[in-house]
Amino acid sequence: MRKLSKKDLKEFFGKRPRVFHGNLLLLRVCPQNLGFSRTAFIISSSVKRNAPARNLTRRRISEVVRLILPEIKKGLDLVFSHKLENKKAPSFKVLKDDILKLLSLCGAL
Repeated sequence: MRKLSKKDLKEFFGKRPRVFHGNLLLLRVCPQNLGFSRTAFIISSSVKRNAPARNLTRRRISEVVRLILPEIKKGLDLVFSHKLENKKAPSFKVLKDDILKLLSLCGAL
């Protein structure tokens, strides 16, 4: 799995990507001319001192994307965003269902 660097993220948001809303996540998609897809995960929190929940959420999203990466079309930049409302990370199954829904909505599957 290839990740977007900070420089790539600046360029990504400058291109005005398409936005798709899920139950928990927000997916921004932008086509690119590389022979592979790149991903980034942005997890923010309204609660301070909540790094363990943010990190757990990021790891879970990353694992779901890693598992379904062979099915994702090549040549896309994908940025997943989530805002934690409380100190609990969403379950793996809920995140997986939402990610699959978003990827099918945007046509990446």
